[in-house]
Amino acid sequence: MKTSSDRRPLVVVLGMHRSGTSAVTQGLEALGVSLGTELLPANFDNPKGFFEDLRVFDLNERVLGVFGLSWSDLPLITSEQWQSPHLQALRLEARELLQTRLAQYPLWGFKDPRTVRVLPFWNACFEELQLAPRYLVSIRNPLSVVKSLARRDGMSPEWAHLLWLVHMVPYLTLIREHPHVVVDFDRLLSAPPHELGRIARALDLTPDMEAVERYAAEFLSSGLRNSTFQLDDLAADPHLDGLSLQGARLLDALSRDEGADAFWPEWQSLAGSLQGLAPLLRFFGNRENDGLGHERNALLARQADLTRQIDYLRGELAARESLIEALYARLEQAGQPAR
Repeated sequence: MKTSSDRRPLVVVLGMHRSGTSAVTQGLEALGVSLGTELLPANFDNPKGFFEDLRVFDLNERVLGVFGLSWSDLPLITSEQWQSPHLQALRLEARELLQTRLAQYPLWGFKDPRTVRVLPFWNACFEELQLAPRYLVSIRNPLSVVKSLARRDGMSPEWAHLLWLVHMVPYLTLIREHPHVVVDFDRLLSAPPHELGRIARALDLTPDMEAVERYAAEFLSSGLRNSTFQLDDLAADPHLDGLSLQGARLLDALSRDEGADAFWPEWQSLAGSLQGLAPLLRFFGNRENDGLGHERNALLARQADLTRQIDYLRGELAARESLIEALYARLEQAGQPAR
């Protein structure tokens, strides 16, 4: 049996969809963490990239599929379901992937928002391979998450709040005995060197200060953030379940390096309260039972996708117009007719 110091480390990014996981994961490269090259390609929804390993993404999709779930479904996964024999082949595939990636890179890390929902699956693989995971939890005010999911997927606020809970709450206690750090997306945008320094200290990583400066100057921008909310705004939200506010406050304190002693007992209590909602979440089932109706959801999601594409193309057009204007100005300065 390997001791903790003998175990091979890796970095795992956890967080709800639309919570800044892509931005914070890219920052890990400035701290010496390799993300690999087989990554999910960028698209209109995330033009700077997702930084998600394609095989991890595929495995997480198939693990959820064993339970008849997709990323946007609400039912909690029971302890009995984790004993499903259908997971055995997937665990073998995951172990092979981990061994391959760890052989490729001195320190490898991965991110996929689905990981936090299926963390028992990966936790079992880490234990079987005697690995030493280090966890980075990316958070964002749930109101920003709700707004982003409404824009991207046409999701109702009530559904999105519950989805935040079923992602973030059930399995976070699995990271307790491992190095971990909680990073708030808005604070990362406001103070990148400070937040990357917190990550480096908590996860025993070594910053490359030139890479940190490039990341802050070239990758992070105000365009990554379409909304900013405070916890007081969250408390006033009429669509909110009280559990979301409790969870957000606890995680916010950790992201400010406060409240660590009280966090885990209170989080365990929060998880117990969420379990009390299990029958209700099972009743709602899959997202086609959302109050908007499956067909309307599909139309809203399509509308949201077209809106994102239009916004992206407008940005591209504005950038090209600025470039043309700059070229005209240079021609005029050189004494040549510009038009």
